[in-house]
Amino acid sequence: GELPWDALQFITAEITYGGRVTDEWDQRCLKIVLNRFFRPETLESGYLYSTSDRYHALESTSLTAYKEYIEQLPIIDPPEIFDMYENANISYQKKESMYMINTILEVQPRMVSGGSGKSSDEIVFEMADLIISKLPEKLDIDTALPEMFEPDEKGRINSLSTVLSQEIVRFNKLLD
Repeated sequence: GELPWDALQFITAEITYGGRVTDEWDQRCLKIVLNRFFRPETLESGYLYSTSDRYHALESTSLTAYKEYIEQLPIIDPPEIFDMYENANISYQKKESMYMINTILEVQPRMVSGGSGKSSDEIVFEMADLIISKLPEKLDIDTALPEMFEPDEKGRINSLSTVLSQEIVRFNKLLD
């Protein structure tokens, strides 16, 4: 049968990345990039994902061949794989550098005149205490509505209830 390309792209863009990519323009960009990977041409022999020969679909069925191919790929993907110019990478690196510099400057100790101000450590401890005091209690799945976890006539639990129970576990781990 024919692959459901639209469904694959939708699942990847809207479900897998849906909550992570929130800006409307970024969502459009994501869909355009995914369109390069989710289309029938990708199954044709010799299809290239970029202008260089670096990114291509293997025609081998050997797990070893796939492992070797993946190992030779760069750790940081260049913009070419996303059909972008090198300027996209330069802009990204500039933004990240400025973020790092600003973060370093923010955590630098400040000189306090007059001697009556709080030290940086005291300010940090006060902020940490304030944050801890605002944390909610752990969620208890046993206090949830029982009908949320009742199986249907075929003995299946609603998939949203499964996701809810997994998210409760994750949320509680954040509080630990």
